[in-house]
Amino acid sequence: MAKGTKETPLMKQYNAIKAKYPDALLLFRVGD
Repeated sequence: MAKGTKETPLMKQYNAIKAKYPDALLLFRVGD
């Protein structure tokens, strides 16, 4: 991420899950 950029709630969730399951493929539905 660029310097000074805040982490969005979605990225916080993504990073938390990815840290717990590093080999998993995560799919998020955004919008709609």
